[in-house]
Amino acid sequence: MAGKLFRLILVAGVALSGLMCGGELDTGEQTARAVAYLPGSIDTLSVQQVSEARTFVGDSLWEYINGGAELYHLYGFVEVATADYRHGETEFIVDVYEFQSCEGAFGLFSSLRPPGSQRANFGVDGFSTSSSLDFVKGRYLIRITGFDATPQTGEAINVLAPVMAQLVPGRTDLPAVFGLFPDADAIEASECFIAEAFQGQSFLTDVYCRSYRVDEDSVVLFLTEAADKLTRWSNTPDFDGTLPTAFSGLTFDEGKAIEITSDFYGVTVVGQKGRLMAGVIGYHEGIDDFMNGWLATLQ
Repeated sequence: MAGKLFRLILVAGVALSGLMCGGELDTGEQTARAVAYLPGSIDTLSVQQVSEARTFVGDSLWEYINGGAELYHLYGFVEVATADYRHGETEFIVDVYEFQSCEGAFGLFSSLRPPGSQRANFGVDGFSTSSSLDFVKGRYLIRITGFDATPQTGEAINVLAPVMAQLVPGRTDLPAVFGLFPDADAIEASECFIAEAFQGQSFLTDVYCRSYRVDEDSVVLFLTEAADKLTRWSNTPDFDGTLPTAFSGLTFDEGKAIEITSDFYGVTVVGQKGRLMAGVIGYHEGIDDFMNGWLATLQ
């Protein structure tokens, strides 16, 4: 599923064939079930496990998060292990979600990350609220959730988070495909992987995105495997039929670029570069040099 689309892409003469998380092969060494990474009681930290660990596998996830399981399955959900804990008088829940791939785990994480959330420096990336902390590491998403937003809850989460970050195995760098995006002007913690229905189009699957600040405006660059997606997008109602002259300076493959305009996303310009479909949300003429600099790296 996630990540397979990019295994045959050639970039700067280097094949990404077989690449998984962080640019290295997935050797299959992570074979323990998720429940193995739930700690027992830790007396030195005054953390007590106060319930039996439970595991929900595959379609049984709906028994645990009824109403939200479909999103997890889009990203290759395998199982979740969960248990209740207490630190002092404060109780909270720890969940360890396992996915089929690092891309899937990161994609689900990025879909849950609220805009403007406080970053948590664990694993690949993390975010926190006043009563929870989520982070992703390798094929796992770890969630520590309190029952109320109190200083005691924050303290309990902060005590256990470093322990979980050590217990759960996996890589701590972004999926390798993000290496195709520029680093300059990138907005921190804006990377996302969208498994299905990018911009509401069912055929736009496995799309990688990153946001940028260019000339005081924010834009979103995105990549996916080309396949027939550009042709199908040009047959949607949002396509106006031609690529305007204003975009003729962008160095997509000749004759393979379109403009999509919608009330929600504004102007999206998208085109083909070899086996890739690349695009930008929020296009305006002032970013042509920025765009062409990126497109040139996708030869």
